[in-house]
Amino acid sequence: MSAYGKGQGKGQGKGQGKGQGKGQGLDHAGGESGLDLSDALAAVRDGLVGFWNGAPSVGAAPPLGAAEDADIDYLTADIRADLLDSVLAARFGFSGSATPTAHLTVDGAASIQLTRPAPEFFRRQLVFLRSYADLRTDRMVEIDVQMQDMLSFFGLVGMLNDSRRRHTLELMAAVIRLAVHVEMPLKHFCRAARPMDYSDRVMPLIQTPSHSSFPSGHAMEAFAAATVQDRLCRGRA
Repeated sequence: MSAYGKGQGKGQGKGQGKGQGKGQGLDHAGGESGLDLSDALAAVRDGLVGFWNGAPSVGAAPPLGAAEDADIDYLTADIRADLLDSVLAARFGFSGSATPTAHLTVDGAASIQLTRPAPEFFRRQLVFLRSYADLRTDRMVEIDVQMQDMLSFFGLVGMLNDSRRRHTLELMAAVIRLAVHVEMPLKHFCRAARPMDYSDRVMPLIQTPSHSSFPSGHAMEAFAAATVQDRLCRGRA
């Protein structure tokens, strides 16, 4: 399990993020949590402490972080990820209409609306899918890796590591998780059939997900991460 978020996503959906980060909080100082370690620690505590009436044994409790709310470094990586997810996700709202059309609001203001194309549009796309299918075996390893790990590919140009770029790495993981949070309701309200629903000759090499093919989740996640990384690299807010 990585130290940055919570896994990198969900197959790129809940993996790119919560496993880019949920690993830390539950382990002890010298090893992973487990029943044997917990039992041993309980035995040591009983031997050292003996009877305790519940009275405080230290002075004032230390502060959790700085006085500014922006300081979250006192938290472990997995809890920072949960906090970032909650704050970022709260800004977005979703609704649907009968077209079917998906509506997205940001901070209560209308942002975008997406209307599902007609089935004939998707049928015409099959010829492009057929052409790209010739590359599937050449790219199978890449495809399989990117189902769980997209950030490593952005690390090719951004030196994303957990020492010199820890905050950047956590931010990028949060961006991809946020993209998943945004894309799933949009997919639900659009509910577009997947390519294999139009032809039994598609024969996907990976398990076809149950959610809508439109809008593309991987495209949203990749462009969101690329946009943030571009702004970071160029020093633009």
